[in-house]
Amino acid sequence: MSSTTLTIPEIKTIVYIDGYNLYNGLRDKYDRKYSWLDLTRFSLSLLSDSKQKLLRVKYFTSAETGNPASAQRQQMYWKALETCPALDLILGKYREKPMRCKNCGTEEASCQNCGSKLRFRNEKMTDVNIATHMVRDACAGEFDVAVLVGGDTDLLAAVEAVKSMRRIIVAFPPERANDAMKNAASGSFALTEAKFKNCQFPEEVTVAPGVTVRRPAEWR
Repeated sequence: MSSTTLTIPEIKTIVYIDGYNLYNGLRDKYDRKYSWLDLTRFSLSLLSDSKQKLLRVKYFTSAETGNPASAQRQQMYWKALETCPALDLILGKYREKPMRCKNCGTEEASCQNCGSKLRFRNEKMTDVNIATHMVRDACAGEFDVAVLVGGDTDLLAAVEAVKSMRRIIVAFPPERANDAMKNAASGSFALTEAKFKNCQFPEEVTVAPGVTVRRPAEWR
C-alpha cells in the first residue's frame, strides 16, 4: 500500500506599511512610546493563517526635514530598521508651500507674534508609491494576500484594484479605521495596543559590529 504526502501550499504574503499614517495614529493614541517598532516582528504578528509566509515588508515614509531633532531620531530608527530581515524602505518626500489666509486669500500668511511666514508641509509620493507597489505586485502574482497597514482613503482605488485580483486585508492603525476602506478590502481589523507593545526593538540595537543605536529618550 503506497502512502501519499499531502503538500499544503504556502500563502504568499506581503505587508505594506503607510509609515506616516501609522506614526500619526500611534502618536494620537499613545504619544511616542511605541515608535521604536520592529517592523518585521510586527508584520509577522499580523499573519492570521499558519500557512501564510511573509515574503516582504514594504515600509513607505519620507525623510524628516523640518525639525533637526526629529530628523535625528528618525535616522536612528532607520538604522535599527536595517537589521530587519525582508524589509524594504521606500521613500517619498515632503513638500512645503505657503499657507493661504482663509479670510483674505493671502498666499503667504504670517505669524501674528513674530511675523514669520507660515508654510504648510505635506508628504508627497507616499500614496502613489504604495498604490503602485501593491497593484504592480498583484498583477505580477508576487503575493496571494496583501496586508495594508494604514487607513488613508486616498488608497481606496488601489485597494479595490488589488481586491479584483488577490486578497487584501487592511490593518487599521489607532484612530484610523473607516467604513470606506473596510468595504473596499477583502477583510479588515483594528490594530490593538498589544501588537505594538509586544513588537518593540530592544532598548539598544546592534546595527554593525561594535555599533549600536538606542531608543530615543522621547520615545519612552
